[in-house]
Amino acid sequence: MKKHLFIFSLIVSQLGAQTTTFDNLNANPLTNKTITWTSSNYGSGFGHRIINTDPGGHTLLNFQGRHNKTTWSNIMSLSTNGNVGIGTANPIEKLHISGNILGDKLLLNDPNDTSDWNILWQSGFYQSYNATNAPEATGWFWGLNMNHGSNNSNYRYSGQIAIKNSYASPVLYFRSVNSNGIGTWAKVLHNQGNQTINGNLGIGTANTKGFKLGVQGKIAATEVKVATYANWADFVFDDGYNLPTLKEVEQHIKEKGHLKDIPSAKEVKEDGFFLGEMDSKLLQKIEELTLYTIEQQKEIEFQRNKLENQNNKIEKLEKENKELQSLSMRLLKIEKLLSINNN
Repeated sequence: MKKHLFIFSLIVSQLGAQTTTFDNLNANPLTNKTITWTSSNYGSGFGHRIINTDPGGHTLLNFQGRHNKTTWSNIMSLSTNGNVGIGTANPIEKLHISGNILGDKLLLNDPNDTSDWNILWQSGFYQSYNATNAPEATGWFWGLNMNHGSNNSNYRYSGQIAIKNSYASPVLYFRSVNSNGIGTWAKVLHNQGNQTINGNLGIGTANTKGFKLGVQGKIAATEVKVATYANWADFVFDDGYNLPTLKEVEQHIKEKGHLKDIPSAKEVKEDGFFLGEMDSKLLQKIEELTLYTIEQQKEIEFQRNKLENQNNKIEKLEKENKELQSLSMRLLKIEKLLSINNN
């Protein structure tokens, strides 16, 4: 009310100083008192007016204008409940602006409080403590709600960002909500330089096929580690392992076109393969090859020893044969001498 008295005092002082003539002054005892200035009668008229109204529960002092039309547009409204409206005739907050805002800075001393993050329908900054449907059940959260401004629960679509109050490990959450305000929070955790994403992450694709990371394209890295893998292939060296014979391996290749326990080219093309599992299977084949090589080496050593023994026997026989040949020659000589003596 003090605002109204001040504005009227200012108007009266200006009237006395400048002897302004109003085009219309409606001073009826009820509401809709008006002061009208008409700057031109061209077309439908140009001008401004001040009018007080009583919509119920409070009274308004409206500043209106028109430009070549018969209807008046609201420029600014002052309410007895302390609200100020720009572009609206019924402000519902201390400052209610209908339209765009252009300015250099925007400072907020305190965001809006909310007890349930699913019922937000107005775009703005919010804070909550132990609120329902917050990213976590307990704690302070500050965030932003972006909505098209409909309070109809069937159209309450919005995007939300929320930050948890934690100086040691600040956490950022974001989500998109459906028509009834329900959505799943995605978590980005920053803890001394480390980021953790709660949920699945797709790079170049929206379909991660249920995996934590889905990448459509190539990946470059200096090192990749599979942290743990339970089914490593050292079982090949167990005493009870049934190592297939090379004949069986050959037969499987002829029938299937690939090694046993290794996926075919068609399977890999359609389903891909798991890196840890494939490394284990390839290691299994390497270890089987190692066992084949060991067995072949044993066979080679056996054949080598056998050949050496045979060579030794041959050399011995050759030596004995030479000795026999020498004895035979000596006997022939003796026989000749005996024959000569007998004659």
